[in-house]
Amino acid sequence: MMMLLPLNPAPLLVVQENKAEDKVDSLRPSLLSLIAFKKGALLLVDSEQGASWMKALSDPENADLMADLVVRQYHASDKDLRPLGIGEPGVYLINQKGMILIRWEGAPPSDIRAECAKAGWVSSIDEFGAFVRNHPDRIDARWEWYGYLENLLRSHLGTRVVAQTAWVVDELLRQSDWSAGPNIFVQPVKPTPNLKVESPLSKVASERIEIAREVLRHSPELAPGWRMLIFFTGWHLDNPSLASFIEELEVPSWSADPAVWPNSDALIEAESQLREEKNWPAMRHFAQSRLEMLARLQAQFHPEVGEEWSGQLTVSKKGIKRISRKERAQSGVGHWLAILFEAELKEGKLSAATDTAHRMATEADAESRLRCQALALELKQETLVELLKIR
Repeated sequence: MMMLLPLNPAPLLVVQENKAEDKVDSLRPSLLSLIAFKKGALLLVDSEQGASWMKALSDPENADLMADLVVRQYHASDKDLRPLGIGEPGVYLINQKGMILIRWEGAPPSDIRAECAKAGWVSSIDEFGAFVRNHPDRIDARWEWYGYLENLLRSHLGTRVVAQTAWVVDELLRQSDWSAGPNIFVQPVKPTPNLKVESPLSKVASERIEIAREVLRHSPELAPGWRMLIFFTGWHLDNPSLASFIEELEVPSWSADPAVWPNSDALIEAESQLREEKNWPAMRHFAQSRLEMLARLQAQFHPEVGEEWSGQLTVSKKGIKRISRKERAQSGVGHWLAILFEAELKEGKLSAATDTAHRMATEADAESRLRCQALALELKQETLVELLKIR
């Protein structure tokens, strides 16, 4: 993807011929190259306050600093520092060009970010903000800003990053064409249990989730819509059911890939949500509705269309096999029969699980049957294990 923001030019690197004893060091990326790849560096050189600096930087509220900067501790004599002109103890802020912006002595300031900004360092968050202010119609820029913050959330759920993400998402969904985002799915970040409380993101999720739903009601296969809906579902305090929403959608009379309609990632998240909640009746109902939908869509296949290539291949010792649309849909049947079997078994409906196992013997693929066999074995259901054996 084309970068939206201009990058500072990388510093000129001078490579000298290595001596035999420097062969190992020559395989290690130079400090200058690391700095150029990031947004700069914060180098702790023989600092007596190194521990206090590292503690301050590890605070989740400084997550964006840690993501943007190379943070390293060095001795003043380290040869990696020579190209930077560093030879004295202290804490150095280096920009992306390898220039020293400021040198501190002693304990870290109370607001490291503010001091970095005063010295002329610009964070990625600030760059994104400036770019969007100058180009308010660039939906791709707004999505990229959101993606950057989402990546920060993966490892740092600090209140500052949560609040910043909430504001950016809110502003994104205020744009009439917000759903014209990248046609890719990125695994959403969910709050940890201790963060499943009122927060700026939970507030935005409750206020904006219906906007995402409305877009998907009109365009059920829209990836940006599912990405946002799943993100909101994770942060929403009521944890609304994805499976229930999918069941509400109007099923088309024909689908090129019915096994994963409307969106494969949404189906995975819906399953995961039901499993985490141990909501076996809802999982059973969801699986049954998916199987009914697949049966209706498969009935629409003209014989010639059913034999068309689905775009998928399987590779084995026997060679490469092109999977037809009919075979692809059939693999979906096996998957949902396995989900149905799991729900029935864990709900204690042994008779229904036995009927499903009989059905799997003729309708399910080998992988789905093996999965169910392993579950039956785990739950000590020997009769079901025997039924599911592949002969």
